[in-house]
Amino acid sequence: MRVIIAGGGTGGLATALALRKVGIDPLVLERAPAFSAIGAGLGLQVNAMKALTYIGGDAHWRQTCARIDVAEQRGLADDQLISASTYDAQVRKYGEHYYCGHRADLLASLLGPLPAECVRTGSRVVGLEETPLDVRVQLDTGEEFSGDLLVGADGLRSQVRTLLFGEQEARFTGVVVWRGLNAACQSARAVLREDHHLARPATSRAAVPAAAPGASGQRVQPECFRAGRRGAPRILDCLG
Repeated sequence: MRVIIAGGGTGGLATALALRKVGIDPLVLERAPAFSAIGAGLGLQVNAMKALTYIGGDAHWRQTCARIDVAEQRGLADDQLISASTYDAQVRKYGEHYYCGHRADLLASLLGPLPAECVRTGSRVVGLEETPLDVRVQLDTGEEFSGDLLVGADGLRSQVRTLLFGEQEARFTGVVVWRGLNAACQSARAVLREDHHLARPATSRAAVPAAAPGASGQRVQPECFRAGRRGAPRILDCLG
């Protein structure tokens, strides 16, 4: 059995690793000419770490990211401690830790175990055709590939979704996120300490900030999520 995966982001590469674990042959078609260090910081809780370990994509991530044992909420103006929470209980219960790192390191961790023949860059899907026997995808180069299944993991502006359902306007879900990267040495109020403490500056009751180390260990990501009304898109894609 062969599965074609459109999109080589975290969702597409994780899908490829999971398929190989159960003996299915994946082919990832990534439209970018090469994999690069794009994105920002993120955190993987114990359930995500267990899944990453199960599919064999955790080695590089564990080497480059930071383990978080304690998370602190601190005042943005005075750096006073507001609250602190420890992850000891979940470590004892689940046998795994919470880790923060850069998206580029997670991508590298997923890409590393995949054989070169499983991933093609510079391969933008522009057409697809379903037949009684298989599914065929066409690239902008004129090449065609066939498989038993096609997975659309090509992000928010999914070409696979457009080919299947036509152009659809994005719907606002009511959630706004502000993201950015700061040099760690210049960020006194959002810092990962050597003793695995993550300090988070509290901005307001409506916003929940977070910080994560970058790929080089020299950058942190402050992130603020503002909750709005609940909403879900009619068509879901893997995160790229």
